[in-house]
Amino acid sequence: MNKIIITAVFFVLLFPSIFSKIEPELVYSIKAEIFKNDTVIPMGIGAGVGTITPFPTSKKDYSIKVFGPNNRVIFDKDIDVSFIIYLEPDINIPTNSSIIHVRVPYNYQAKRIRIYHLDKIILDIDLSKELCDRDSICDEGENKYNCQDDCGKRGFGFTFIILMAVIIMAILFILIKTKRK
Repeated sequence: MNKIIITAVFFVLLFPSIFSKIEPELVYSIKAEIFKNDTVIPMGIGAGVGTITPFPTSKKDYSIKVFGPNNRVIFDKDIDVSFIIYLEPDINIPTNSSIIHVRVPYNYQAKRIRIYHLDKIILDIDLSKELCDRDSICDEGENKYNCQDDCGKRGFGFTFIILMAVIIMAILFILIKTKRK
């Protein structure tokens, strides 16, 4: 009898960790080639699991901003863009362009991402056209991270975990009651 109770308590304590899922860090990933004359060639935009770029702490000439509804800025950081290749302490090669790969925090309300050189917009990404067409169909390239409207959010929710714990407790209660008789 005591073994059943100990097993039940152990299982109930272990149960949430079995079914709960730690949400990964979601990011927008932007790759682009930036030229000295402020032209930009986008090389890729996506959304998914990743690590946020470590942003510089000092003021830079280039920045990235994520905009939400009503053009409200929901993320704003300076980014490193360098037109010099550092090979050795005494060897620096100037270049005409720089390739960047920036990962910013994902935000479901985001509408646009812009990259600036000083106050000039040099890249403007409309996320609704790039990532999600919001047509209620989970198309190729859309997923639960970059298009919740079409693909929905999947996985075990907190409500499911609580419901399963209650069901297991009820089953254990019935088993214990029938064993006593």
